[in-house]
Amino acid sequence: MGKGVAKNRKITAMIIAFVFLIIYVLLFVKYGFLFKKASVENARPIYRENSLYYNNLSRKNQYLYDVIKNAINNFDSFTEEIPYKYSSDEFNDVVKFIICDNPMLFYVNYDSSVMYTNDAYTKVELKYAVDKEDAVIMRKALENELDKIVSQVKRDSDFETELAIHDYLVQNCAYLSDDASENYLNNTAYGAIINRKSYCDGYALAFKELMNRCGLFSSTVCGNAKGLNHMWNLVFVDDNFYYVDVTWDDADSDMIFHGYLNVNEAEISKSHEISYRDFLPDCEDSTDYYHRAGLYMQNAEEMNTFVNSALRSSASSGKKYFEIMLGYEGASADLRSAFSAAVKSINNEGKYKFSDAFREHYCSEDKNKINIEVYYEDAK
Repeated sequence: MGKGVAKNRKITAMIIAFVFLIIYVLLFVKYGFLFKKASVENARPIYRENSLYYNNLSRKNQYLYDVIKNAINNFDSFTEEIPYKYSSDEFNDVVKFIICDNPMLFYVNYDSSVMYTNDAYTKVELKYAVDKEDAVIMRKALENELDKIVSQVKRDSDFETELAIHDYLVQNCAYLSDDASENYLNNTAYGAIINRKSYCDGYALAFKELMNRCGLFSSTVCGNAKGLNHMWNLVFVDDNFYYVDVTWDDADSDMIFHGYLNVNEAEISKSHEISYRDFLPDCEDSTDYYHRAGLYMQNAEEMNTFVNSALRSSASSGKKYFEIMLGYEGASADLRSAFSAAVKSINNEGKYKFSDAFREHYCSEDKNKINIEVYYEDAK
């Protein structure tokens, strides 16, 4: 009798446990998102390498970012249901940040993607600029080209690698005029790298992707310049943060400009207005390209020595210009004097014949960074 009662109690306990398990499963299926929601709400934001904008989002908004990005990677038309309500501003910011952080997701028609939301959940409908098969082919082509470029630009030092990336884009990508035909690729890394023509977005996204693939930090920076929406870059090189604007260094000529390579915030703010400033670190170091390259003139003696050497170097290398940064009052007049003296000295040697005239091409808003175009020929 005792054994029978114990057995019945055991069976009863098992039945009760099974019933509770069924109830739990049903509740989780119906309301499980509540547990997920609570866990996400209480979680700390996640850090992701080379994703500056993602790293500055709340965990809730990171969740929206992750769901959208995962859907894009799977080429899904709709995201999963997200257990949050988002404002249109939150959605628009997250979409913008996905663009800024992810140059390889160039095939999405972000402007046509739509958010559906209510008090219980949010869902996003995604639109694509090309079908999945074409996107796979295009992405593979971009991957291959990026690998080739990385093998060309990788140098021994971080700065030399950064400089090589900057110069590659200036030399191999053409800035599109305002009357260029509308094409979504014009604003993408694909446009800058494969089509070799782009607006500022493409330059900045391509620069970021190449820097990251070379093991260097870079992020895009959103803002405006001269009243127009604009995108440029933030970098971390040799223990300092700097701004870089490859677009503004592309003068659509045979020259390479470096006026906006590794400038600090005070310098970039003369012409650019930064959006989401709180997301960005301070950029205070003044060691820009010109200081690193020994092109910064601080007195007349330096000017005379440098200009003489620059003219000789230009002639021997076949270049038709040299770079200089004027760093003191009266430097412009000293430049002209130094140029005339150097021309006279070189011409007297009989190997080259320089014109005493030169043309200044300003590389920055305050006109102290200059490319000096020179005219010469072999002496006869």
